[in-house]
Amino acid sequence: MISTTDFQIGVESILPGEADWFATIYGCWFGKYFSEAQLQMALREVGAQFTLFYDSLAPKKPDACRRIAEMCTRLELPFLYNNTYGDIYGPWLEGTGRAEYRPEDLTRAAQTGLFRGVVWDEVEHRQLHGTDTGGLPYFIDARGKSPVQCYDELVAAVSHATSAYAACGAENVAEMVFPVLMHELARGGMHPAPKVLKESFNPLVLAIAMGAALQYDRQLWAVADLWGLVSFWGSLFTGAYEGAPAHSPDEYLSSLLLCYWMGLDAVYTEGLYNLIVPVHTTQAEWDDLVANMIRHRGQSNPLVLDYRWQAAPLVQP
Repeated sequence: MISTTDFQIGVESILPGEADWFATIYGCWFGKYFSEAQLQMALREVGAQFTLFYDSLAPKKPDACRRIAEMCTRLELPFLYNNTYGDIYGPWLEGTGRAEYRPEDLTRAAQTGLFRGVVWDEVEHRQLHGTDTGGLPYFIDARGKSPVQCYDELVAAVSHATSAYAACGAENVAEMVFPVLMHELARGGMHPAPKVLKESFNPLVLAIAMGAALQYDRQLWAVADLWGLVSFWGSLFTGAYEGAPAHSPDEYLSSLLLCYWMGLDAVYTEGLYNLIVPVHTTQAEWDDLVANMIRHRGQSNPLVLDYRWQAAPLVQP
């Protein structure tokens, strides 16, 4: 049976906040502080089909989830929350390095009819290395346990964590840096979303992610990550607008086309933060690429065979 996909392209966003350390750092890239009105304008101009917010759980933005739900309702734009900020700064669930959304925030989001779910940012990193978790285990403490114990406990813990979000209709998207734990996370209820820029070993990560998605009947997403430490941190010291994404426009377009022609369900861009700038900048070329990709995708090839399609088996003579 031939299967097709309605491929979606989204962009990651960040809420305005002058008291917010992280927004201040990113301000050096896209021009100091900005308003929600400017963010809304940028999302409209680029034509994003959905957005997600890096700072949904920011401690200094206790009303972030409400603001996101209200903004996206005004825009009539599907959205997701992203765990990153809460996982880094807490507060964490007892005994873990994992933050969690309040039930009322999930209920409010679901009531908009636009809530797509939750992105678990670089989730395999956080389980394996305790990265950004204060040293506490993200899902399970694997020390001193056999591989079978680790497997069973991890799948059980992930299933428990995702079920709370799934109960309100949210998808669970596993953003991943390296191709490990993909099958365990997919079995536990997450859609694999490997990065197809930044580390840039795309055939390997997409092959494993596709296998996990097919085996456990999950969606297959990807993240086109323009991040790069040299360009990013360099921009802090050279002034606003002078830092550029770590990947060229050609590399970026190649990653979007790869996801499209492979028939993934969705891809979103991380690091396109100059979307917030209400003036023309040297980074406009990256914006134009994603805008044109969204604008023309449906006109030329609205549907392509998706990764679920499999050719008929060869018949031996």
